[in-house]
Amino acid sequence: MSKLIVDITQLVNWQGKLTGIPRVMDEIASRYAVSENDPHFVAWSAPLGGFEPVDLKVSMGRRQTTVIPQVASPEVGHTDSYSLVHRALRKGKRLAAGASRRVGIYEYANRVAGPYLRLQSSFETPRSLVTPAHGDTLLILWGEWADDTYIRRIVELKANGVLLAQVSYDMLPAVTPQYSGHSTAPFIRYNREILPICDLVLSISEHTRQDIKVWLGEQGLKVPRIEVIRLGDTLTNKHAIQPQDPSFDSAGLMGGDYILCVGTIEARKNHALLYYVYKLAKERGIKLPKLIIVGRRGWLTENIFELITTDPDTANKIIPLLETSDDELTWLYRHCSFTVYPSFYEGWGLPIAESVAHGVPCISSNTSSMPEIAGSLIDYFSPASTEECLGAIMGLTDPSKLADAKRRVRQYKITLWDETFITVERLIGELKNAN
Repeated sequence: MSKLIVDITQLVNWQGKLTGIPRVMDEIASRYAVSENDPHFVAWSAPLGGFEPVDLKVSMGRRQTTVIPQVASPEVGHTDSYSLVHRALRKGKRLAAGASRRVGIYEYANRVAGPYLRLQSSFETPRSLVTPAHGDTLLILWGEWADDTYIRRIVELKANGVLLAQVSYDMLPAVTPQYSGHSTAPFIRYNREILPICDLVLSISEHTRQDIKVWLGEQGLKVPRIEVIRLGDTLTNKHAIQPQDPSFDSAGLMGGDYILCVGTIEARKNHALLYYVYKLAKERGIKLPKLIIVGRRGWLTENIFELITTDPDTANKIIPLLETSDDELTWLYRHCSFTVYPSFYEGWGLPIAESVAHGVPCISSNTSSMPEIAGSLIDYFSPASTEECLGAIMGLTDPSKLADAKRRVRQYKITLWDETFITVERLIGELKNAN
């Protein structure tokens, strides 16, 4: 009997709030856990050179999850690299954990979301590695780019008759290396080896699909079957809570009096543009609403973060919130005037989708995949133009134009994460049935 094996390595090791790719992984994995497919969840162990089983059991009523981090004894050489496992179904709190290196057992006991979401402890000694066999399907929800042993193992599995499906989020390190730094070389190596041998690539946007096809063509490599899956828009099961960050309190905001920008603070997300837009507005005597930036600090952010937070022209106008829960983010979406998304390049652009799904207008960059999300229902600007961005922001500060923008986004058809999963499940099922 062939098996479905789902690689959730990065989700197992992710620390902090689920955002971006880890959030997509979590939405898909949590639904597979309660589906009838009975998948085998695994995480890659570099020290052991193979896949370790992760037991992910979920009951829909009380919504519990039992996760078994497979940690071998020190004699094997694998200690606690899997210290934080599946984030208890879309809850990104850091969990209290204690570990015994002597016996390699982790004990988790932390209520993370009231009576309906609990991470339970599970005590087991290490089990054998999971080895996909001929006819099995391996679904890779991300991939260990920088691990040559992982890449070789995937190539070997494919040669031994394992069906290979890869989720692809973007081609950013290959097509825009200026935003990727050290990840460019391993990303290119991984995709040169893995993409051409895939039986199926699941792309999160049409733009990413085209990027893959063009890039593989330029490399003289085989283009596999590529299907687009549309991501869900919603922050599910969230309760709106006003942010508790002191920066929010000191800003004196009540709701309806600020602009919201959601995204990791890094060079690609282009927060520098917003800084210069606010500088330009100040120079011209234009009063803009305060801007809240929600997102952790990424790389290449030191200079722009220093500018935003210390420049007297912007220090009281641009308010970064670095540790915002999904419940707080829900409140911020519901109470902002509109959102702005100035990124240079995206494989999709979840904050755009989340904004319009909340009925909140968004003004967005006009590049890469971003226009796919809401089409003509929202307005766009060049991410290289302070003039265009300032003009778009000023446009929505006009009450009549803002009212019109809100009417337009009400036409948006929300995509549920359940729909995303149904598409993934169907495509994986078609792959298995065809082989």
